[in-house]
Amino acid sequence: MADGKDDVDQWKELNEARKASIQRKLMVPLIYAPMLPLIRIGFNHNPTLRNRLYGASLIAALAHAGYIMASDSSVL
Repeated sequence: MADGKDDVDQWKELNEARKASIQRKLMVPLIYAPMLPLIRIGFNHNPTLRNRLYGASLIAALAHAGYIMASDSSVL
């Protein structure tokens, strides 16, 4: 009977760890979303740097979205 109790505790710990990991991964867009307009406004005086930063942040955001979708088993 004790083995079954230990298994339940292990599954609970695993589920809690997975839940925390998913929550951290899904918080990243909350950083990217306000950053994009701020890049456009803040670097208006330097168009070359502004465009490079904007492009790099878009690439990073799309890479993150691809990573999340590839790691999700329901997408396949």
